[in-house]
Amino acid sequence: MNCSHNKDISHNQMYWYRQRPGETMTLVVYTAVGGQPDYGGAPQTKYSAIKENSESGALTVKDLQLEDSAVYFCAVSKHSDVTRVCLGDEVYQTPPELLRRPGDKVELVCSHERTDYTVMQWYQKSAGDRALKRIGHVYYSNIEQEKSFKEHFNITGDMSGDGAKNGSLVIYNLKAPEHSVCLGLDVQQSPSDLITKSGDKVEIFCSHDKTDYRVMLWYQRSPGDTAIKLIGYLNFQAVTKEEPYEEHFNIIGDLGGNTAKNASLEIKLVEQEHSAVYYCAASLAQCVSGS
Repeated sequence: MNCSHNKDISHNQMYWYRQRPGETMTLVVYTAVGGQPDYGGAPQTKYSAIKENSESGALTVKDLQLEDSAVYFCAVSKHSDVTRVCLGDEVYQTPPELLRRPGDKVELVCSHERTDYTVMQWYQKSAGDRALKRIGHVYYSNIEQEKSFKEHFNITGDMSGDGAKNGSLVIYNLKAPEHSVCLGLDVQQSPSDLITKSGDKVEIFCSHDKTDYRVMLWYQRSPGDTAIKLIGYLNFQAVTKEEPYEEHFNIIGDLGGNTAKNASLEIKLVEQEHSAVYYCAASLAQCVSGS
């Protein structure tokens, strides 16, 4: 498959994505002029990518099988959006939570100690929305924002240099509910990692101390997949699961009462396809309100 564009030569980086029927898009390979392709978790025995100039590139899928049936996309960029996940790195976001009135201004600050991480991305997840929407990023000292967020949002920061990295997101003239601000709390998840055999049962536990947070959400991120998929959530005692997860997954817990919250995700009859990173998150129904 060939891909070409008529952007200027600064758009010298190309991404190839695959979307199988009924699935989300996954990144297959990232290429740049003068560099080696980065296949991430995709097998190099299956894919081969070439990018000899800024204006074009090609992807080859080898040894075609039925599972290779998909829609393939290419995209170009001036910078790299490929993010490495390193669970040992701590990213701090402050303040931990906010309650503000419509019309206020809010500044969220993000920092970490990885001196070689030169990109900081900002995303928004609206109340009741399962999708993460990209607000923008800072790359070294260059800032780009998505068009829909330019009016009320501003990203600041400088990721260059050899010191700790700091950036911020400012939201002007807050509007409820689309600018609902609900930031992090201390959510504990255990065990931190598991190695198990096919056919086993696995249970992952999640807990926090916010007595009024009565919704707990569970997410899955598969190897080589840039998407985080919602498994389901617990609202008080009521469990809601996405259809693809109904057979092998179960969510257990009771978030009622005025005590610390505890719940778990159970995976029954583990298969190879269940190898993934799993996340839990806690939420209020709405975090910003005003009269």
